[in-house]
Amino acid sequence: MRTKPLSILILIFAFGCSNYAIEDLQSPNTLNCKSPEFDTPNYYWFEGNKIPIYQNSDLSYVLIKTDKVNNFEACINSNKSLVRSKQLIDYTLMRIDSIPDSNNNVEYTSLIVKNLPYSEVNMDDIVYSSPFFKTLDGADLCITNKFCIQVSSHEDLKRLKQVAQDYNVDIIGQNVFDPSIYELSCNKHSKGSTLEISNAIYELGLFQFISPEFIVESKPSAAPNDLYFTDQWNLYNPDTGIDINYLNAISTTTFPHLNDVIVAVVDNGIYSHHEDLSLYNVSYDAHRGTSPSGLYGDHGTCVAGVIGAASNNSKGIAGIASGVKIMPISICYSKDAEKLGIEPSSTSQLANAIRFAANNGARIINNSWGFNTTSPIPEINNAIEYAHKKGCIVVFAAGNSHGQVLQPAANAPIATLVVGAINKTGYKADFSCYGSSVDIVAPGVDIVTTNSSGSYSVVSGTSFSAPHVSAIAALIFGINPNIQPWRVRDILEQSVSKVGGNAFDYEDTRLNGTWNQFVGYGLIDASKAVSAVSGSEPLAPTINTTLNEANIDDLLEEEIDFDEAWDKIYIAKGRGSITVSIDNYDSSSAYIWNSSLYPYSGDGTTFTVDYASNDKPVLHEITCKALKNGLSVTSGISILVVPKNYSF
Repeated sequence: MRTKPLSILILIFAFGCSNYAIEDLQSPNTLNCKSPEFDTPNYYWFEGNKIPIYQNSDLSYVLIKTDKVNNFEACINSNKSLVRSKQLIDYTLMRIDSIPDSNNNVEYTSLIVKNLPYSEVNMDDIVYSSPFFKTLDGADLCITNKFCIQVSSHEDLKRLKQVAQDYNVDIIGQNVFDPSIYELSCNKHSKGSTLEISNAIYELGLFQFISPEFIVESKPSAAPNDLYFTDQWNLYNPDTGIDINYLNAISTTTFPHLNDVIVAVVDNGIYSHHEDLSLYNVSYDAHRGTSPSGLYGDHGTCVAGVIGAASNNSKGIAGIASGVKIMPISICYSKDAEKLGIEPSSTSQLANAIRFAANNGARIINNSWGFNTTSPIPEINNAIEYAHKKGCIVVFAAGNSHGQVLQPAANAPIATLVVGAINKTGYKADFSCYGSSVDIVAPGVDIVTTNSSGSYSVVSGTSFSAPHVSAIAALIFGINPNIQPWRVRDILEQSVSKVGGNAFDYEDTRLNGTWNQFVGYGLIDASKAVSAVSGSEPLAPTINTTLNEANIDDLLEEEIDFDEAWDKIYIAKGRGSITVSIDNYDSSSAYIWNSSLYPYSGDGTTFTVDYASNDKPVLHEITCKALKNGLSVTSGISILVVPKNYSF
């Protein structure tokens, strides 16, 4: 069949008809089943859930041997349908010697083309092809010929080699930053497409993590900038008093270790010759997989200036963490790629940008970018988790679509800091995204900073809010380089100003104070944050409980076959409540309660929670977190409430 001069349209639109058994999967170059656009959804897996995607009939991904590209492009260019191309690395650089047929010294080129029929195309020149997809919110999603699998044991590696053989896919090699991740690639002889095969292997339940490689529209988190100002109101704002309290921070505190702190800026590159910037000598171009970092646009230079532009040098602006080491890690956004005639960075490249930072000493990783979709991207989450395990603070901009936070910030692991933007009056910026993912806010409107022309610009966006938080985190490490990342996050979230006229309240999943979906915990405060680094620790709360309508004498303890993990057992006569309080109350500490049963009510030191007294015992898990000087300690108690007449 592949010897016939078929059109590309027929070649690559053959998804959606298999049952995901090995014997049923076929090469995407040989499938002929029709799958109309937005008819039956395909899907990929994310944290145990199927994420639906729909076939896009406009674009296709094609992989060709580089020495055959000229003929192919000539055919395509005659119809003016070439969108962009990218030279791929030589696969042999990452191959494993023990894998059969792994010595093909071949360079490949990937093409994104419009799906028009070409009778002149030689099908033998095509190594792999697949359709584009659309997410539920309409974003274009390209799935390349590659996917990754994470292994955790030697047995997993044996299974990996077996499934590679079963599905006729190549094992490219281990990820250079996280060796537990193996990269695999499909070809036209594989038993299905990348999407089909990765789903099929996932559904076998053999591995902890599997993800196809995506190319999805990426963009910096910068809103349109129309206004220009000459002062840094974000650092000092005498008009409204809304700023990050920068002057108090630097005038009252010294940062003896700041020159050793590394902040990685994952962005479209940083202009290395700017008079106001001094960059770290370790950098990485995640788009090309090489060092040093490249320069694909202006955005990254603007972000870097907010973090670490030199201060007190009679030039330009003052960076919040002047003297910090800024590590440039370049990626390529979709619009930058379109201008340059290349593909945008794939999800694998973006993930490796984060992994490189984590492996090369970064304490903070700033990500002022996001995707144009709400559909989760598994590979980015995996990289963030990897960075967290390495002890990194990972910061993401919330985005500027004036709606719910987009990916990957929306589904980022809980330890990630997601930053929204406020204006100089303290209210949420019109463009700033909101919702359950927002942790904190910082200035993001009319921010004066450095640019890639060697000059200065006034910019707006959550892109420039995020580096405020990254910079203050750097100041904290500059005081105490041994401080734990979780403590840094606690300090940043606790040392805030409540702004924007919002109603703040306690949320079940938010343990660092009152919170609001528009501005998170509130506006970051540099002075409060650095002041909280040192000082005495809080006392661990001693939790005391009492139960009304109870008579412990009604039932002897030895008559109850109870789990020793329970701290207390109460026998209830009827419905009532448990009163919970702190015995060793410290007035200088803040206390946050959390209970497994709701509702409960009370103040910071005492609350009550209803207990059920029906026909079976009810377990209450109650914790109390004491906060002081940026430090926290947690105590807990487990209580079993047993109905009086319950039979054991």
